[in-house]
Amino acid sequence: MPIDNLTLFYGAVFLAGLLAIEGIYYFFFRTRRSGNLEVNRRLRLHSKNADGREVLDELRKETRNVSGIAGFLDGRIARAGKNYSVSRLVVAMCMVGFMMFLVYTIIMPIPPLPALVLGVLSGAGLPLLFLRMKAKQRTNKFSAQLPDALDTMSRSLRAGHPFSSAMTLASQDLVDPMGTELGIVVDEMTYGLDLNGALESLRNRVHLQDLDYMVVAITIQHETGGNLAEVLANLSKVIRDRFRMFQKIKALSAEGRLSAWVISVLPFFVAAVVHVINPSYFGQYLDDPTFHKMILGGLIGIMLGALIMYKMVNFRF
Repeated sequence: MPIDNLTLFYGAVFLAGLLAIEGIYYFFFRTRRSGNLEVNRRLRLHSKNADGREVLDELRKETRNVSGIAGFLDGRIARAGKNYSVSRLVVAMCMVGFMMFLVYTIIMPIPPLPALVLGVLSGAGLPLLFLRMKAKQRTNKFSAQLPDALDTMSRSLRAGHPFSSAMTLASQDLVDPMGTELGIVVDEMTYGLDLNGALESLRNRVHLQDLDYMVVAITIQHETGGNLAEVLANLSKVIRDRFRMFQKIKALSAEGRLSAWVISVLPFFVAAVVHVINPSYFGQYLDDPTFHKMILGGLIGIMLGALIMYKMVNFRF
């Protein structure tokens, strides 16, 4: 049976989509299994490499001083706690954009030029959205570990250890991300950076309000003196209480947040289902100016409703 050009085209599209999916999986999820085994990346690197300065350079390579778009992407990668290079992220963006272009042109279907624009936007946005989600998860985990780190350092100080030894003990006892981040502070002080500079570097890597309180407390004690063990213990109690309150508010507002998602997504889902079942359903109205105004009004209403519900279920305290 002869194979026509259309069959070859669809075969090539299928193969390209399969390779794109495999590439995306390789980029985002290949290191997840090994990452789960690395409870403390710094200690693992120290066990393989006796040169502490090389380990420090490896851990800090995500925060190298670059500018422009590369610096922006590099910062997103560093906050997510990943060791991807910028070039690898750009390749992933291209693969995502190509795959979404195929989805828009074949499955939707959308004319090539709008599909190309949507593909470029999707290719740039979806990986950044993934990194933002991972950065938020990492920050939340760091916030949950911070009281334990403060308690560990406080007990070590009360036992008579200096602050550097207390932070070293905390970096060894805690898993990532806290263990590695504190370990980087210890290594930076070991290789010549002063305490204030090392803590400021930590603040630049981890954007967290509770961490700012810890850095301020340690800096003031370092310059003026005082009972740092008691300060850290009290700060740990305050942060733990705030975290417990946040979790309680999150549980109480779970129903409202779920309702907001359902109400916001449901119109688009229904429209997509109707389009798949009957592609000509909306076609007869596409040239009607009234239809355009109704769509615009509906989108504005959905965005306003989502914003109002977001304000209702998110509290600042």
